[in-house]
Amino acid sequence: MARKYDHKNRQKKTSSKGSSFNFSQFFSSYLGSLKILLALLLLLLGIFVLHSFYRFLQESPRYLVSPEISGNRVITDTEVLQALTVRSDDDSDSTAPWLLFLSDPDQDGDTPLSLHRISATAVKQRLREEFPRFEKIIVSEHPPRRLKIQLKERQPIAWRETDRQGFYFKLVDRQNVSFYPHPQELDRAKRNLPRVLGIEDDSSDWQRFLEVHDVFREMFNRRVEHNYQFKGSGGSIVVTLNSSDGPEVILGPEGDYREKIAELYRIMRSGEYTRYTEIDIFDLEDVRVR
Repeated sequence: MARKYDHKNRQKKTSSKGSSFNFSQFFSSYLGSLKILLALLLLLLGIFVLHSFYRFLQESPRYLVSPEISGNRVITDTEVLQALTVRSDDDSDSTAPWLLFLSDPDQDGDTPLSLHRISATAVKQRLREEFPRFEKIIVSEHPPRRLKIQLKERQPIAWRETDRQGFYFKLVDRQNVSFYPHPQELDRAKRNLPRVLGIEDDSSDWQRFLEVHDVFREMFNRRVEHNYQFKGSGGSIVVTLNSSDGPEVILGPEGDYREKIAELYRIMRSGEYTRYTEIDIFDLEDVRVR
């Protein structure tokens, strides 16, 4: 009887051990699935939190851009900001990194965007494309809201004609960079600046023109500066006095322009230059008038 009892007892123990092993395996598998599910839930929660934080940065008034513009004289702040604004229904540029404001024709005023979505580099590139007149552009971010735009405009020293419809001349700075005038200076620029003829963007005459131009500014009153036209002619600098009606002054391709223009000044002081059609100072030793 003892052996029979032991056999059954051992069979029960064996059966009990087998049953316990199967339950542990099932529990381990369940626990692994639960961990994966929890990881997915945490991932979704993290995405939701990040998205909510991003929306907060985009929409919170604390981070809406407040631009500060300085250094511009001719181009106005309004024109600068208009170049960085698009209509809210314009899908092509509504996500551009240079965009500061969205305009809605049904609402008063423009809606500022968050500083966090704006690229200072993109703003700089946008302004350079829209306004060739800007010689220097510095854009810097100052969280949470401030965007500083520092500008330096090119200073025109002359003007040249162009055949573009709507604008019949361009302004030129000392670097021989041409740009279209601002509407408010269309008349004033032509009155106050000399006209350049025959000295193109890639011409080697430009440095000689600058030398002559600077001496004219020094020797003659700035109020009559617009009476002179400079044109390159076969490497020679030719100055036309009194716009297109006065005599041509031939200064030559080289030499001491200061002495030559001083001689021209002496001739003009005599009051007789208005009778001439040409004043040849190509050679100071042999000045000719016709």
